Amino acid sequence: MLILALDTATAGVVVGVVEVAAAARVLAECRTSGVARHGEALAPTVAAVLAEVGRRPADLDAVVVGVGPGPFTGLRIGMISAAAFGDAVDIPVYGVGSLDAVALGLADAGGTTYVVTDARRREVYWARYTDGRRVDGPHVGPAQDVRDALAEQPADRVVGAGALLYDLPGAVAAGATAAGLLAAAVPKLGQGPPEPLRAAYLRRPDASEPRPRVPAVPR
Repeated sequence: MLILALDTATAGVVVGVVEVAAAARVLAECRTSGVARHGEALAPTVAAVLAEVGRRPADLDAVVVGVGPGPFTGLRIGMISAAAFGDAVDIPVYGVGSLDAVALGLADAGGTTYVVTDARRREVYWARYTDGRRVDGPHVGPAQDVRDALAEQPADRVVGAGALLYDLPGAVAAGATAAGLLAAAVPKLGQGPPEPLRAAYLRRPDASEPRPRVPAVPR
């Protein structure tokens, strides 16, 4: 089984091709970071990763995409692209939690892990895991919420760009990976048609429909 894995829930883009046989094996992966350019970076990155392993879109059996939480625009680009890709080659598309993909992609997921990513607006997205299983969250709020949670439930590790940005105790860098995306999708693979993709925004987008104009009353 050949799977395309992608995530755009952060400022970077993650794209990988994973082969699943007796065990999962990442054949190729590209992870970008920095200023978000999801619309420009995603399609060329998918093409480059497939070309690296000498495969075509028609060779794929499924797509796995992170559904957040994450900022509205980047998340939408990844999910719409995944849905369009799956429709074009007639393969299923599975949505998975982006924070889950970070936790499950760690070399050591044992014990208690907090995954904390940047939600902008001086807030973070975060969740707590025990042995790789999510037991709290996802949430969005100020970094102080994570500090308070850590005071009650200490962690073996605190990972993610949000943890580094707000200097949380013991923070180390980590992000979603192709292996983590696949691990989050494993319980869903081969279990019938996938559920419709639903984005985990956790808050309303910045953009909103304008209110109808009220005509001026002549004096």
